[in-house]
Amino acid sequence: LSSKSLCSVAKQIVAPAGLSLLVGASTGDSAEDKKHREEAKERLEKINQERETAENYIKQFAGALKELLAAGAAPDDSLVDELLGVSSAGELSTLVKTYPAVDV
Repeated sequence: LSSKSLCSVAKQIVAPAGLSLLVGASTGDSAEDKKHREEAKERLEKINQERETAENYIKQFAGALKELLAAGAAPDDSLVDELLGVSSAGELSTLVKTYPAVDV
């Protein structure tokens, strides 16, 4: 695994706005802190709920693949392509969020 993979995960930990308020940080304005803390909590709960939904979906298929492999199915390059999304990329294009290129 590359450092890029590790950094990607680390970035997700600190990315949600207001996260620091949930662990004791303060802006100096208690009313604003309370408002932002609640907003941050709601955002994080939504993120966690979405991740849990995705994990449950993936677990269903991972379990089926594991059973097929245990029963003797032979993995090959077409399975790898399918798992990486190479084979079905066109079919999934409406589900994949893309962003326009940005000139820097």
